Amino acid sequence: MANPEKKIISKLTSLTGHFHGIGERTGGSVHGLGTHLHGAADKFDEEEKKLAQAAEKEVGGVAKKAEAEGAQAASAASSAASAAGRTKKPKLTPGSPEHRQDRWEKYKKKTEDPKFQQDVADGKRKPPLSEEAWNNNYDANMDKAKRAQRQVEDFADRAGHKKEDGWKFGNNQEEHTITFPDGSQRRIDIANPDKQIGIEYKGGRINNQAEIHKELELDGRLVQEGWDIRWVGQTKEPPKWLKPHLDKHGIQWHHDDKSNPFHYRPEL
Repeated sequence: MANPEKKIISKLTSLTGHFHGIGERTGGSVHGLGTHLHGAADKFDEEEKKLAQAAEKEVGGVAKKAEAEGAQAASAASSAASAAGRTKKPKLTPGSPEHRQDRWEKYKKKTEDPKFQQDVADGKRKPPLSEEAWNNNYDANMDKAKRAQRQVEDFADRAGHKKEDGWKFGNNQEEHTITFPDGSQRRIDIANPDKQIGIEYKGGRINNQAEIHKELELDGRLVQEGWDIRWVGQTKEPPKWLKPHLDKHGIQWHHDDKSNPFHYRPEL
């Protein structure tokens, strides 16, 4: 007869193996589920990261665009303000009451400058003129300017230079002004911009002074740029001090002997 104790032990061993198998299968399933959940969590984190990066990029783009538009608007406002500040005042007609008052105000401002006053005290400058003396000086200068303008117009007429043919001369508004890259300006008495011809008319004595040397320098620059520059004066030959400067800058001298018509170069 079989031993009952051994049968019980055998049964228990069998049950233990069965439960162990169940445990292994359950553990494997749980482990697989855990791995699946872990992978899903990683994928979720990755998607969340991508969404965050996309949102950050979009927000950053919007912010940069807004910043750029703001900078552009600020630049435009600044340019407009600068342009408004540079707006030129309308030109005043020489000899008019407005022109006289404008020049008087500028003269007073200059004489009230501490440096000017110190130069007067040191004997480097003459004392400022009274308003009456200044007005007399202004009138004399206006008369001189008018005479010079009449001389230029008379010469242009005798030389056959007509405004309808592209020649520019007359008052300050009608004369041709050239502005150089460095800001220097040269206003030419008689000019034909299309033909690049410029004439400086000297109706009187030519003094050896800074203003004349500046004209020579600028005219020399125009000659280098292809302009034909002529100086016309009241003597057959230019002053001795002037001739070497004319030669240096390639400027020709012509004598206005008041002939009618005046011919200084056939091809002109």
